[in-house]
Amino acid sequence: KAAADASAKIISLRKMYPTAFTAGTFSLQIGLNYWSAGRRIALTHADLNLIVLGNFTSSTTVSANPNFPKTGSWYNLLTGEIFYVGYTTTPINLKAGEVLILTDRPVNFLSSVVPIKENNNFKVYPSTTQGKVFISTPTSLNSVNVYNLQGTKVMSGINKAEIDMSHLTNGMYLVEVIYNETRSTNKISKQ
Repeated sequence: KAAADASAKIISLRKMYPTAFTAGTFSLQIGLNYWSAGRRIALTHADLNLIVLGNFTSSTTVSANPNFPKTGSWYNLLTGEIFYVGYTTTPINLKAGEVLILTDRPVNFLSSVVPIKENNNFKVYPSTTQGKVFISTPTSLNSVNVYNLQGTKVMSGINKAEIDMSHLTNGMYLVEVIYNETRSTNKISKQ
């Protein structure tokens, strides 16, 4: 459960700051030379600064140099704990197997998720298209969302029985149809 929660937070961070991850500058210190001093990944962008430190030894505590790009408050992504950084090169001790993901801003995740019931009474067709996709539901729609396989929403609409995907690049997409707390997700191939 802890691994699933950590993974969900990391994926959510990526979705919340897509420009930082696609246009930011990465600095990697992950080679064999860094094994005894901790591995480090840094991301620098105006939207988000991120430092990942890891100790992948089996029994040794290491003193990792985070080399923060700036001083001030930093936040542990996984626990929400606040680190105050007075000096950018102050080392951080990491126990064997410990990983820290630190951001320069607090990241607020939803504290709870309202479950949405799955419903198979929807029809989304055709499953392969060069343009339009049609949606048939037993009642009126609330919303339609189209996601690429990286999880980024590329289209959305309200109360639409058809969507035009002709402007999207070729590939696989997920079409999510939602109404009255029920949803259906369908794979569509855009050619």
